[in-house]
Amino acid sequence: LLRRLKDMKEGDSTVLDNSMILFGSGIRDGNKHDPHNLPLVIGGKAGGRLATGQHLVYEKDTQLSNLYLCMLDAFGTPVEKFADSTKPLAGVLA
Repeated sequence: LLRRLKDMKEGDSTVLDNSMILFGSGIRDGNKHDPHNLPLVIGGKAGGRLATGQHLVYEKDTQLSNLYLCMLDAFGTPVEKFADSTKPLAGVLA
């Protein structure tokens, strides 16, 4: 999917450059139903709003909703709080 979006031109950039795609799961271990330490990938640059080309690791019990705060900001819809969020994650936004 990401490769196809990268190959689609959209003005001077690509559809992938102007997109933000979250891939992952809300449970790390289906046998344990463990919602901690989730492996997630974000593809795209959200029109230049996302810092790309990095691997970020956060403290063990960091709320996933903190990532959603960053994603909402990148969409142009900043909010102070979302669900159980505490603060936006450092290093996600450009």
